[in-house]
Amino acid sequence: MDYQLLEQQRQLKLEQEYRQLLESQGFTVFKTIGHGSFGNVFKVHHPELGEVAAKVMNSENFDENAQEHCRKID
Repeated sequence: MDYQLLEQQRQLKLEQEYRQLLESQGFTVFKTIGHGSFGNVFKVHHPELGEVAAKVMNSENFDENAQEHCRKID
């Protein structure tokens, strides 16, 4: 296997884990908006929040002092 294929497989596995995490918190995941070295951003819906973008960060990149931000998608 080449490096590129291994990286694609790793990204797919991470995306599945992120989707499961969001769904366990009551979100419906519509689609992936973007991804990078710090995590992925998803377009999601929550019964109380409506339609929002949710960023799921890799635990090794998580800053305990960081604040969470939400923004409605128009």
